[in-house]
Amino acid sequence: MEFRIPVEVLPGDYDKIISIGWSAGGAMSSLLGVTGNNEN
Repeated sequence: MEFRIPVEVLPGDYDKIISIGWSAGGAMSSLLGVTGNNEN
């Protein structure tokens, strides 16, 4: 994965992602959680 802004400039840990949402956003967050490292 390539970022447009150098990783050294942006704060945070890019090995960990937090996602929350309500309604459709909650469904998308759930899909993100269950499909984590799936290559398909």
